[in-house]
Amino acid sequence: MTKLELTNWCRGEGVALEHALMVHGVPEEEPTSNVEETLQSIKALGRVRVRGKMFDSKNQTVTLLSECREVIDPSKIPPN
Repeated sequence: MTKLELTNWCRGEGVALEHALMVHGVPEEEPTSNVEETLQSIKALGRVRVRGKMFDSKNQTVTLLSECREVIDPSKIPPN
């Protein structure tokens, strides 16, 4: 996804870019509540809410657009 596409998705969902987090490769059948709970275990994110889903037909997974209470600091996010 390009930066412009991400920006447009955030704008459409009403999510400020500095609070946006994309999660790729989520199994289609995974409940949103499980993803939110897992993301909230990362203390640097604060409360997390999934705001949008997009199906990735190439990988048969979904990409989630999440909104975090805290401003995203990439240096505090654990790698894969």
